[in-house]
This record gives sequence, C-alpha cells and structure tokens, in this order.
Amino acid sequence: MNPVLLRTIAKFTVPRLASSKKGYQDLTMEVFKWLNDQVLRMDWLAWLVGRLVEDGFGMDMAGRTGASVHFFIYDVSRSSFCSRC
Repeated sequence: MNPVLLRTIAKFTVPRLASSKKGYQDLTMEVFKWLNDQVLRMDWLAWLVGRLVEDGFGMDMAGRTGASVHFFIYDVSRSSFCSRC
C-alpha cells in the first residue's frame, strides 16, 4: 500500500481511536468511508485528471477553461468506466 496513504489514514484514525470508546467501530467506518470515496466517487480519477490538466496541458484548474476540460475528461472517463462494469 502507498506509504502516504497509510500515514493519512493513521493521522485521521489513530487519534480518534485513542479518544473513543468504540474504537473498532470508528476504524471500520473510516475504512468504509475511504473505500466509498475511492471506489464509488472515484476521487482517484478526479485527482489523476486534475494532474493531467494542470501538468500535462498547463491549464489552471481555477479558471473556467481548465475546470471545463477537467470536467469533460473526468465525466467521460467515469461514464465509460461505469458503463462497462
């Protein structure tokens, strides 16, 4: 697994586990929340397309053109991916 991802998960879950009586329940909810974000919402695809638009095409994501290109590529990719599953 990605070490940055592990540090991020630990950063958000370990303090909560230490201060919580439910412990494993909180950890389970955090894991399912992360899985929901990555698998269903496809945050990884949005991040990847954002890097492509900013670094590959040199467009600013804060501008209308960059945001429009990002939305188009992300939406077409996500629709294509979901329609094949």
